[in-house]
Amino acid sequence: CLKDGDATGRKEYENSFYINATSKYRPQIVDKDLKILSPDELYNGCLARVSINFYPYNHKDSGNCGISCELLNLQKLKDGEKTLSIDIETYGSIDLTKSGVYKYTQNDFEILLIAYAYDDEDIKIIDLKNNEKIPPQLKKDILDENIIKTAFNANFERVCLSKYFNTYLSPKMFRCTQVHSLYLGLPHGLDNVAKSLRLKEQKLEEGKSLIRFFMKKENIDLLTSNSESIKKDEAIKKYQEFKKYCIN
Repeated sequence: CLKDGDATGRKEYENSFYINATSKYRPQIVDKDLKILSPDELYNGCLARVSINFYPYNHKDSGNCGISCELLNLQKLKDGEKTLSIDIETYGSIDLTKSGVYKYTQNDFEILLIAYAYDDEDIKIIDLKNNEKIPPQLKKDILDENIIKTAFNANFERVCLSKYFNTYLSPKMFRCTQVHSLYLGLPHGLDNVAKSLRLKEQKLEEGKSLIRFFMKKENIDLLTSNSESIKKDEAIKKYQEFKKYCIN
């Protein structure tokens, strides 16, 4: 269960050994005052005290033998450095390309989807249109000036989230990956950047048509309509594709 961190090729494991510890049951997580915490409050990079148990195994049938490590409980001691990547999809009654983001958010405006990930963790998505709630820890981190948020065209996310939370989010809290891409001589659009870098995950080609579809108020309203219709079924199907586009 003790492994060489250099073999992973990941920077955070350099010059270190690490242990894989597992458990059949969800460990209890507490803070330094022994108050029970939500699992969302534990993440890669935070400082924690971990209780583990080593035990030997010897499987007669397979011949495998060795030492395994069981994960027991965890105590979070303090927050560490982490980066929060965000991408949102929105609806606004004003043409964004003609008005700019500031005026865009001042009329009939709403955030439909929020995709996010901490560091190299898996991407999660929140469907605000269908009344999913933002996890308390995510909200805390979005508002926290010490947590760096990244986004492609980050000012759009910053202004829209400022409107949503009804508070000013400082530009100092954000890093724009579009600016970084342009600085390196890469194309302007995220889809073209992904193609240029030959990334494993590419933007869905139908993304632009989905954006145009959900720019129309009547299509947005179909998602929460009480009446059944072919148009509603079509809108819901397109909305599922829209979620995939937001994540990718």
